[in-house]
Amino acid sequence: MRKTVIAILSLILIISLFITSCTSTSQTTSEAPKTLKIGCLITMSGPGSEVFSVVNEGMVICTKWINDKGGITVNGEKYLIDFVTEDDQNSTEAAVAGANKLVYQHEVDYILGPVIANLAQATADITESNEVMRLLIRCIAVPGLIGPEYPYTFATTDVLPYAVIAYDYLQEKYPNVQDVAMVCCQEPGALSAIEYSKDIVASRGMNTVFEESFPFGTTDFYSLWGRILAANPDAINTAGVMAGSEGPFVKQGRELGYTGVIFSTMSIGYPDVFLDAAGADTTDFFSLDLYVDSPDAPDMIKQIAQMVLTEYGKPACADHVYGFEAMWYLVQAIEAANSLDSTIVAQTLENMTSIQTPMGE
Repeated sequence: MRKTVIAILSLILIISLFITSCTSTSQTTSEAPKTLKIGCLITMSGPGSEVFSVVNEGMVICTKWINDKGGITVNGEKYLIDFVTEDDQNSTEAAVAGANKLVYQHEVDYILGPVIANLAQATADITESNEVMRLLIRCIAVPGLIGPEYPYTFATTDVLPYAVIAYDYLQEKYPNVQDVAMVCCQEPGALSAIEYSKDIVASRGMNTVFEESFPFGTTDFYSLWGRILAANPDAINTAGVMAGSEGPFVKQGRELGYTGVIFSTMSIGYPDVFLDAAGADTTDFFSLDLYVDSPDAPDMIKQIAQMVLTEYGKPACADHVYGFEAMWYLVQAIEAANSLDSTIVAQTLENMTSIQTPMGE
């Protein structure tokens, strides 16, 4: 009798194990999630990486946020984002190599970035000829980037018009400013920003008394400051100068006795990077950027800040938001198109009249 019970129990166990095994195999096969690979081409090393690697963190945060909600919905099916980044190293050669790798090795149909305008120009033929849709991150619409001849290229924001806000603030807080020096890095977007600022200066009855550019990533500005001081400007407008360069620029100017206001019409990146170089007691400097820590920030900004803190253990900055929004915009375009075809998605985004942003619709 005992052997019979054992035999029956053993048979039940074997059958149970068989059923469990079959069920497990069936679930693994039928429920494996579909994925959509999205690429990123951005400066993770080299000049400007202290800023642009943070933008990449924002994309990573958004990817996790989207995937945690089930992924992208297309035709009633869910796709998890498979996010892959290539480092453009802030060089044309590395950007071209990275774009080729994303297109031909990873076989992506979508790329976020780059940020630097000349790198976006250098990689345009690769993406456009392969019908790969890309969103440039807060890029200035310089020639060879945006337009009807580039149907697969979009930008999250054209930052040029924001310079007007910077000059409004300048004239409100420093009403005696008359002569302005223009300084920027040697990059098409920054050079365009300076030209835009010069037009603003002229339209407001002020004067541009000095203009010079320097290589991206420069940290020694003493000789440049000698030429700036000779022009005796009341204020200095910088553009496209990242925190790793802006900090030393301000510090060296103060060391040489310049007391006027210095300001940037563009984002400079993580404030802590700037203050580490410029000095925590730096005064009479301002830049135009998103105030993430504002108590009046929209709820979505606060959510992003919390996600950054959870994932990376550090406070969020504006660049996290810029990366987050780029991924989010692309996802919204794909879902609005209800297609994974990059041509259909690009046409859909071109005709969308509204989109959700971290700041609201």
